Amino acid sequence: MPKNNLKFHKIQKKIGIYFSFTITLVLLLTILIYFVFVSKNIRQTTRNHLLDIISISVINIDAEIHKTLTKPEQENNKAYLQIKKDLQLIRDAATDVHFIYTMRFNEQSGITFVVDAEENPEDIAHLGEKYTEASQFLKDNIRSLQKPIVEENFYTDRWGMWLTGYAPFYDSKGNIEGILGIDIEAKIVKSYERKVLFLAIFILVIIIPIVYFIGFRIGKKIARPIEILTKGALAIADGNLDLEIPQTTNDEIGLLAESFNKMSKQLRDFFENKEKIISERTKEIKAGEKNLSSLFNAMTDLVMELDYDGRYITIAPTSPNLMFKPSQEIIQKTLHEVFPKSEADMFLNFIQKCLDEGKTNIMQYSLIIKNKTVWFESRVTPKTKNTVLFIARDITKQKKQQKELINERDTLARFKKVTISRELNLIKLKTEINELLEKLGKKPKYLVAKTKDN
Repeated sequence: MPKNNLKFHKIQKKIGIYFSFTITLVLLLTILIYFVFVSKNIRQTTRNHLLDIISISVINIDAEIHKTLTKPEQENNKAYLQIKKDLQLIRDAATDVHFIYTMRFNEQSGITFVVDAEENPEDIAHLGEKYTEASQFLKDNIRSLQKPIVEENFYTDRWGMWLTGYAPFYDSKGNIEGILGIDIEAKIVKSYERKVLFLAIFILVIIIPIVYFIGFRIGKKIARPIEILTKGALAIADGNLDLEIPQTTNDEIGLLAESFNKMSKQLRDFFENKEKIISERTKEIKAGEKNLSSLFNAMTDLVMELDYDGRYITIAPTSPNLMFKPSQEIIQKTLHEVFPKSEADMFLNFIQKCLDEGKTNIMQYSLIIKNKTVWFESRVTPKTKNTVLFIARDITKQKKQQKELINERDTLARFKKVTISRELNLIKLKTEINELLEKLGKKPKYLVAKTKDN
């Protein structure tokens, strides 16, 4: 088999594998997303189901009877058994409910169990037993619990892993007497999720062979125009600029063949008009440099490039009047050779922090330039692994306006305070005059509004 044909067979195989792998990956991602969505939906449906159960069940709890159960020795008395029987009826009538019980909370003893519907002695929670393994969700919500709620996630205690709902019930005076708790075992929810996962995997196993068969067929179809294109490109690379590659398709490969033909023509034209093209390109470069120079002249920000050691690499010719020292004096010098130590340390730490974190940082600072205080806002951005762009903007005017605004606000506050004090003193004087007139048996002269002081 010729060497070139062998290469094209490899291309066909690679395209088929890449296509099949991509589709398989898309299918895997789709199934994963589907599983996550369905799993989330199953859990939300289970939470809604549990919320419905506990909302209805809490109505059947007799709070007045429950209120009488306060001591461990009352376990298995008539009241206790009545509540337990009611809980068992609720448990047996509901779907997927494993444990159902009541609790009570106070600040002294915390959360304690009252009645547990469980019959297994190893699993039962006894009257007055502290619930030391309560979930953080219950601990966070028990003081403000006013309506039925369900845990956001599964939690684990010594009885297992559960999804639990809670609902307060009230005595005849409207006070919270206790909290009803209902547990659904986590493995029930997880079993639903596993069924969905097994179904998705089964579908994937069926689809993958089909995808690979289609992938190899498509690879063969795509490789043919690539073969034609490659042979033409190799001929052009060998110097055959008169060759025109046939366009066998109207897609991107056909567009690429057209581009090769244009490139071949441009190369022919270039070699025929080389000197003229070089002259035109030189003029374009000079025009670009002139435009760039005009752009720098119009900028008011200082633009500099510094390295990790604080050395000036380049300085753009913008706003020389804002430079601490002339550009020609500081280029290739370090910050500590230009600024006093305190300012140099500040700038160097800022530059090194920017490079270490790999992100843009902003700082504000002031410098004495030509015997005047000038405020700057600088934006430092990593350019390479070892250099940054340091762009500084003059914000002295904004700082001055900000200071004037603060002064005006303080003046207004002082004026308001003096005005209020004066009004209060006037009200107090009128009140005293009215009181004096009343003592003299005369009618008060002023109508004074009541304040906190009078």
